[in-house]
Amino acid sequence: MSAVSPRNDDAPIKQQPLIFAPTDQRYRWKLWVSVKEADGKQRYVVFWKRIVALLVTLALLGWCSLAAAAYVFLQQKHDFKEISYLNLVLPHRWPEHRRALGRHYLAMARTDLREGRPVDALYHLTAGVSRVPEDLEARRQLAVLNTRFGRAPIAARILIAGLDRGHTDLEYLRHTFTLLFELQREEDVIELAVRYGQPQRTEVVTEAFIALQAATAHFRLGRYDAAEAIASEWQLARSLEGVLLLARCDWERGYPDLALVRLERVRDDYPGRDELPLQLIRFYRELGDHNRAHQEALVRVSGDPLSPGPRVDLLHSLHMLRQTERFARETDLYFRDFGHDPAAVLLLARLGADLGIVDLARRAAARAKAEDVTSAPFQISEIEALINAERYHEARVMADALQSAYPANTPAGRLLAGWRAVAAFGDRDPTNGEILLQAFIGDVNLRGSEALTMSDPLERVGASAAARRLLAALVQRQPDNQAALTRLIRLDTQSGNLAGLEEHLPRLLAMSKPSRSVLQEAFSALNDATPARAELRRAIAEAVTRLTANPEPGL
Repeated sequence: MSAVSPRNDDAPIKQQPLIFAPTDQRYRWKLWVSVKEADGKQRYVVFWKRIVALLVTLALLGWCSLAAAAYVFLQQKHDFKEISYLNLVLPHRWPEHRRALGRHYLAMARTDLREGRPVDALYHLTAGVSRVPEDLEARRQLAVLNTRFGRAPIAARILIAGLDRGHTDLEYLRHTFTLLFELQREEDVIELAVRYGQPQRTEVVTEAFIALQAATAHFRLGRYDAAEAIASEWQLARSLEGVLLLARCDWERGYPDLALVRLERVRDDYPGRDELPLQLIRFYRELGDHNRAHQEALVRVSGDPLSPGPRVDLLHSLHMLRQTERFARETDLYFRDFGHDPAAVLLLARLGADLGIVDLARRAAARAKAEDVTSAPFQISEIEALINAERYHEARVMADALQSAYPANTPAGRLLAGWRAVAAFGDRDPTNGEILLQAFIGDVNLRGSEALTMSDPLERVGASAAARRLLAALVQRQPDNQAALTRLIRLDTQSGNLAGLEEHLPRLLAMSKPSRSVLQEAFSALNDATPARAELRRAIAEAVTRLTANPEPGL
């Protein structure tokens, strides 16, 4: 009989190790499970691949849902019927979606313009151009609307931003440079001409046009030598625009006969062009030959009776010839024909300003107010009309009242500051006039054209010393501005300021074609026999001899 070992109930029972199978069907849809190990500890098992797959799936579903929501929103709310769902879902097709949406906004803008909703058109054009920047026509329309709403600087920025694509488009260039000249941004024109133009002459029409704009900008800055150098390099005299530019250079240099000869010589070459007779009218007017100006104006009106420009020239001639009744009748007809055209009404306001016809300037301002257009140019024209009518106190009161409406750092604000100074001098308040003039001169943004606008009125109100300070400050800032330099030397000649002549005449003599009459006046004024002034007189005599022998090469 074998012995049986006694059973020990207290001995530990050996457990089999826990076997965990992730592929077990029980864990098929689990993201994590809790497992109890042999030693009794709880352990969590996380199925990371499943979690990542789930998150990716949820993200894709969310992305597709978001794209679907955007699809429905754009299709229903923005009436974007041509929208593509794939363009929304697939990131690499977003640029195509952006362009398609931009084209949709531009189409909506065209509809807005046709139906007379300019505010909506502005919004849609802005949205469209930001997405389709290469659409130059849309850029032009956007610039036009911004200008219409009194935001011309923004319009200029929009047009300049499109020049990378538009510098080969003649109409786009024309629109851009016209606006920049209206804003008196001649330096920007020159910079853009350097960037997009060519230094040497080519036969490309757009490049010749850019060169013409650069020459025009130099002319407007009084840099006649630079303007004529560009005109010579590009042979701009072969076009009417170049002929007009060179004629204006001759005129501003003090050679009116040369300017008239240059224009009359090519008159028959451009029978259908209105610019040449217009320039002749202005020249005859400045020479005081109002009968010739009147004849030219009649020819212009008969050739283009539906344009405001010829009618304004006719009104100017009628006023100067003292044909009062006909002037009143033609003015009424002008308001009837062009009263709803803000640009045409502004021409009439400027006529009132130039001639000192206050009632005409006020009538134009009232019409502009009724048309809900920008009031600044009309109000400034009224102030100028009051000054030219020698109603200085009224001009001063009006200018002071408008001071807060136009910040000093804007073109309108600077012009207003200048007219306030002129009005103060005219109102026999030189103390305030000096204060206002110093503020006007001290403006770092003061442009040459703005300063020159004020120099003649200051002389007319008897503030010649103030006019000289203004011109001297301008010449110091722009030493190559021949217009300002010539006026400054003329003032010094009239006042006998020989020290001023010694300082500034050498600079004028260094220019290719200084004013012969100004040099002759300065020669007579320099009657002091000091060696320096005697040498200056010899230099003047040589220059006058040269200019008399050959005042204009090529004529």
